[in-house]
Amino acid sequence: VIGEYRPDEALRRAQAPLLLVFGENDRLVPSERNLTRLREIFGGGPPNHIRTVTLPGANHSLRLSDRCHSGSQRSLPYSGDLSEAIRRFVISGS
Repeated sequence: VIGEYRPDEALRRAQAPLLLVFGENDRLVPSERNLTRLREIFGGGPPNHIRTVTLPGANHSLRLSDRCHSGSQRSLPYSGDLSEAIRRFVISGS
């Protein structure tokens, strides 16, 4: 949820393959909260065309950092698992 926006209906209506990527160390939007919310929206788990991946060690920007990192993120590398997750999603077609 961003502000007052709730994506529930948009997610339920989505028909195209959708990849939702979360960071394990995201302080702003914790991955477990997102996954719990998806289970609530869909009454269990999301349908097969919606894939989720939680990147180990990744923060909100999908860069590798501690959950408590503060300061600039410019020097932090992006999660190497991100490109692999996207590649698998594209190749699988869903």
